[in-house]
Formats: sequence, C-alpha cells, structure tokens
Amino acid sequence: MNQAHVDQTKVAVQERCETNRVRLTNKHKQVLNVLLVANQALSDSELTKICNERFEGEITRTSIYFILKFLNELHIAYRFDTINRNINKNINRNIIRNIVCKHTNQLSEGRSLIFVICVQCNGLNELFVFCVIMKDMCSLANTSHFEVIDSKIELKGVYNNANTLQA
Repeated sequence: MNQAHVDQTKVAVQERCETNRVRLTNKHKQVLNVLLVANQALSDSELTKICNERFEGEITRTSIYFILKFLNELHIAYRFDTINRNINKNINRNIIRNIVCKHTNQLSEGRSLIFVICVQCNGLNELFVFCVIMKDMCSLANTSHFEVIDSKIELKGVYNNANTLQA
C-alpha cells in the first residue's frame, strides 16, 4: 500500500473514531500504522515487537491486546483465529483499508462480510452476503439455546493457486 493510501486510511479511521465519539491515541495510531504497512497478518507478539522497534517508549503485549480490541469494536480491524495454523493473527493492511474505505458502502447497504482464508498462503478475501442470511443463521443457532456473540464467518481452505498468492 503506498503512502497516499495509508494516509487516506488514517483519515477514514480518524473520521470513524470521531463519529463514534472515541479518541484515537498515539499508541492506537502506532499500532494501526504497523498493521497498514505490514506485508502479512501479524500475531500479538509480532506486533508488539515491531512497535517496540519502530517507536519510542515500550508498549506491552497487554496494551496491544486492548488496542486491537478497540480497533475490532470499531470494525476497523479484525482478528482471525484460522490464519496460520490456528495461531491468532491480526488482519493485514489491505483488508483494513478495504473495511474502512471500500466496504463502508456495502455494509451500509445491508450486507455482512464473510472471510475466505487460505491456510497455505494466508491469502485472504472478503465476500458479501445479505444481512438477512446472517440473521437467519444466528436465529437458527439461537433455537439450539446458543447465543451468538460474534457473527463473523471465516471459511478456511486452499486456493487453487495458493503458491502464487500472498496475504
């Protein structure tokens, strides 16, 4: 992602924070910047290490965890359980930009995201389904005395050309 796109995404994130009346701190901005320029998804420990190498002052893994939770609650970044052999990874830069910029229109038109993840190359793609489908699936789960707390769907598999794709 070139610097213009990174800057555009940062502005969009700042606007989303202002709309939600929350403050984007310097540490939030540092973590977001690392995620935006990363060439791959990052684990909490990888993100902590990179932030501590690039920025003054030490940031703890606990702080990283809370910052990522904050970004996740604002639908700015997502955390995937299925990437890289079930090691939790935080979403890569392209998806952050897409969620903040491109997908805002799709999501406001009554659609939900489904993520397709390649377990070989960590390739990631997002698909849209109409919210009514997601609501029906949650209702079905609720009939089994199961309360849905996160309706994000991750489908894992292998791309036919996984060796040529990169996350």
